[in-house]
Amino acid sequence: IASDRDTIKNKEIAFKESLILCSKRINTTYRGNETQA
Repeated sequence: IASDRDTIKNKEIAFKESLILCSKRINTTYRGNETQA
């Protein structure tokens, strides 16, 4: 059942990528708030 393993791997990769994107977004908004203050 390699296909199942691939789907799980792809889901994990997508999850990690979305986490990275979220943290980047939070970082940019935080920096933007700092410059405004």
